[in-house]
Amino acid sequence: MTAIILILNKTLNYSLRMVMLSVIALLLCGMPSKGYARYTRACVDKTNLIATPGKITIDTDNPSAYPVGTLIGQPYASDYNEVFIFTGTVCSGTGTSTWTNNMWTVSTGTYSSPEGVLPVYPILDANNEYTSFGFAMAVADPNEPYQPFDVSPSKPLWSIDGMLHEGSLGAKYKIYFVTTGPLVAGSYIIPLQSLAGICISSSQTSDTGDQCQSIFVSSFIITVNSNSCDINADTPSTVNLSRINANDLPHKGDVGNNVDFTIGLKCNAATTVNMTLTDPNGGDAENGVLYNDTGDGLAQNVGVQILSVKDGGQTPQTVHLNESFTVGNASEGQYSIPMSARYYRTSDDTIVGGKVSASVIYELSYQ
Repeated sequence: MTAIILILNKTLNYSLRMVMLSVIALLLCGMPSKGYARYTRACVDKTNLIATPGKITIDTDNPSAYPVGTLIGQPYASDYNEVFIFTGTVCSGTGTSTWTNNMWTVSTGTYSSPEGVLPVYPILDANNEYTSFGFAMAVADPNEPYQPFDVSPSKPLWSIDGMLHEGSLGAKYKIYFVTTGPLVAGSYIIPLQSLAGICISSSQTSDTGDQCQSIFVSSFIITVNSNSCDINADTPSTVNLSRINANDLPHKGDVGNNVDFTIGLKCNAATTVNMTLTDPNGGDAENGVLYNDTGDGLAQNVGVQILSVKDGGQTPQTVHLNESFTVGNASEGQYSIPMSARYYRTSDDTIVGGKVSASVIYELSYQ
């Protein structure tokens, strides 16, 4: 008797579950389909939009003049592009709208455009890495005012309470390329990539079933030409002066023989080269003399005088420390700055023999 009761209970429970599942299935099937788009390839053809900005070149001797959010190049504008073309086959649904789909979750800043304040999003280079550049976009239906390309989904670009099965729908957009970080000289290859999506819905809401097309940017190059030079690797970091007898420097201001060396540059454009020399130990700025380090075994009352060419000359001359002076005008390519160093007696006090060790910091600027 007990066994029969158990069997009956199992059978009743199984039947109840079947009834409950059937009810749920009926409820799901009977739910309204307002949230699902019904446009398909049978009733609408889609076309990708491609912006072709071409090469953007930045020539500057002051990268700091391009802070984050600065426009580079010219805005790319598309007045009208057909995106969705209806085939004449009627699709089902309750309404029609188009809206933008943003694949970028976080903006890097904003750009103030004629169409309003627009979020700025990153763009990738050929190595799939973020660059110091991004884009801002304004989009609209051809007959409607621009709105920022922002959240996903955006508010509808175009909307109607009904279905379409003939004609076409389009979009217009403006793309601004702006800085998102410090400018660094070089060429940046921006490959073909999707910036945004434009979608059509038959429900006036977004859904994974909506039909979407992309706004692409074609491959282009951003080149930053900074009027600057790089120091060649063969430029010496140490200049060795020969031994000298203290008797060869009998008076304050006496100097030894010049030891010549060269600062080699590779410049990426024609530019005027300026130099400033600084002594970490203070130095004699008026006479361009570097003071000797202090410590055991180091000489006293003698330093090193540093000389440089000026104003395009060929022979190094005495210069003032801590003051900028013009070296000369460099053209694109290799450029050399002739320099010299020599002993210099800094005092009438007796020279204490020992090692001479002095340092100079040279700062180059370009204009």
